[in-house]
Amino acid sequence: MRPRLQIPLFIAGGIVLFLFTSVFFFSDHISEARERHAWHVPAPLNASLGFGKILMISLPSRTDRRDAMSLAFRVSGIESAEYIPSVRGEEIAAQALPREAENLDLGALGCWRGHANAWKRVIDEGWETALIIEGTNNFDQE
Repeated sequence: MRPRLQIPLFIAGGIVLFLFTSVFFFSDHISEARERHAWHVPAPLNASLGFGKILMISLPSRTDRRDAMSLAFRVSGIESAEYIPSVRGEEIAAQALPREAENLDLGALGCWRGHANAWKRVIDEGWETALIIEGTNNFDQE
């Protein structure tokens, strides 16, 4: 071999040897570093999406919605939500209506009352965080 060709081959061989050694010896350190990164979410946190509790508001008569949400949770690897019964707007006593009630239709009033029931539950239980969703939420990306 010519001397000019030996030097680039020697350098290339050294680079390949360095890369192989680095991957072989540092692969454990790389995976440990990945585990410590903020973007890595441990499984227990992922099961509740990082919230202390997941609450789902739904009308008592809409068992179909609760069943669909339970299935969506299971498929997504999320723990089941605790069910909070919603209220129909016409069932709310006049003295229990919010100040802005004249601007809301009966559906919105029922929705408000369902959320207020969920807020009360969070406060009563002393949970620091809770995700409150409605039984009509859609997990599809479309």
